[in-house]
Amino acid sequence: ARIAFGAGSPGNGWSCGFPDACRFTATLDKGFQGLKCRVQPKNGKPVLTMDGNRNIGELKLSGGKLVFSAGDPVRDEHGVWRATIGEWTSDSGGTVPILVSLMLPMPAEATPADRKTAARLSQEGWQLWQAGKPAEARPLFNEAVKLTPGDPNAWNGLGWACFNSGDTTEGEKAFRKTITLEPKHPAALNGLGQIHLSRRDYPQAEGFLLKAADQNATAAWFGLARLYLIEGKFDEAAMWARKITEAGQADEVAKKMLEAAEKNELPDGLRRMIEPPPAAARAGVTSVRPPP
Repeated sequence: ARIAFGAGSPGNGWSCGFPDACRFTATLDKGFQGLKCRVQPKNGKPVLTMDGNRNIGELKLSGGKLVFSAGDPVRDEHGVWRATIGEWTSDSGGTVPILVSLMLPMPAEATPADRKTAARLSQEGWQLWQAGKPAEARPLFNEAVKLTPGDPNAWNGLGWACFNSGDTTEGEKAFRKTITLEPKHPAALNGLGQIHLSRRDYPQAEGFLLKAADQNATAAWFGLARLYLIEGKFDEAAMWARKITEAGQADEVAKKMLEAAEKNELPDGLRRMIEPPPAAARAGVTSVRPPP
């Protein structure tokens, strides 16, 4: 779901100057019951509050610039859906984040029978995935998330089944759904890192892989070693490749990466093995080693 903002003209993003009063509306996609918006300095009272399905807010500030942009909500550790959708920058240079809290309809609670069936479908899906049949696993995970839409592990399984069958778009959606339900889900964070790595989006890949590694996702170590070696950051690549070896999880590719990193070089043969192909040749390619 996304949040769209308008200021008397079409568009998802806009800005206006102050001290003129600024009126705006917020519209929610189908599925949201309401929205609360608050702009509040760290030390002070809110300068804007909104609540309800049809929201019109009015801002009167002493000067500066307000910028809104569309954003995706994320559920925090307290179960509240929030999104940072922009910021107000004062003339003095200080910035205030603009936050929204989203109230979603309560989903129908899965019955014990639904949960049991979903668990069986997920188990069968993982068995197929481990057998190298992600395309066959995908419909099983699809049925599992329909039965238990609040189960992050079922969404994670769907993400890996999609990704490893070549559908990075749907894989990313499933992984993002996982982390909205469980923001620190290690396998989904690793999955997002691997997807961005497969697209050669290295800055995004690094961020997700590091978050996964912080949650003890050892599978992310391989992605980080691979990423840093491709980028020529040999010290960082050696550190992560060495962790793989010390954990007894090094395969032949990991051993070659460690050797290359310690020599401060990336041989052409190894580069061809670990570097994602260009976009034009990427269809159906996931990554060298993308376990959850």
